Amino acid sequence: MPSAEAPPPPVADNRWVFLTGGSRGIGRAVVRRLCEAGFDVAFTYAHSEAPAAALAEECRALGVRCTAHRCDVSQADVVDALAKDLVDRHGGPYGVINNAGRAMDAVM
Repeated sequence: MPSAEAPPPPVADNRWVFLTGGSRGIGRAVVRRLCEAGFDVAFTYAHSEAPAAALAEECRALGVRCTAHRCDVSQADVVDALAKDLVDRHGGPYGVINNAGRAMDAVM
């Protein structure tokens, strides 16, 4: 019995995923895995511009569209404007992953 994972199924044209908080940690791993599976990805980052740009470039080398967008997800109007722009350009997303978080350094 083979121990390797089966390859992912082929992805239909124009399947893209919108992911918040994609430049570091778990979000970065999810962006990379989606691109490896053939999905186009648009992801946000808050402050990590250089790592976000490097990730997008790495993913584009896989033959998919991958774009990084600086976005403060605590501002709903900014998120709405970005989402509208992406949908206007690419159509509705195949999926949305809300991964962005916020550090809380105060006692609750």
